[in-house]
Parts: sequence; structure tokens; C-alpha cells
Amino acid sequence: MSISEIKIRLHRRIEHLSEAQLKKLYNMLDKSFPEESSDKTRQLGTLPGLVKFMAPDFNEPLEDFKEYMPE
Repeated sequence: MSISEIKIRLHRRIEHLSEAQLKKLYNMLDKSFPEESSDKTRQLGTLPGLVKFMAPDFNEPLEDFKEYMPE
């Protein structure tokens, strides 16, 4: 059965539900698929000490790309 067929069958079954059944179905789905909260923004410094070493020439151009760099 394709997704389209599943959607059609679900729609047809939902059309025949009573108000109480619709509310029960909505509550069940609402618990199954909680909304993502918007406060999950990334914060700097959440893993302090993760980088133990950074080479002194970290920001220097790489030898492999010298031919592509302007002089």
C-alpha cells in the first residue's frame, strides 16, 4: 500500500469519527509527536576543554592550495 493510499484511507476514517473520538485521537497524536521547543539554540562554550591542542600555524594557508592562492 502506498503512502497516498494510506493518507486517503486515514482521511476517510477520520471523516466518520465523532467529536469525542476526534479529541481522543488528537490527544493521542499530540503526545506521540511533541512539538520541538524553540529554546534549543546552540550555546558557545558548552564543551569547554574539548580542544586540547591547536597548532600555532592553524590559520596559515596550506601548501596543497598554494597554486590556487593569489600572490
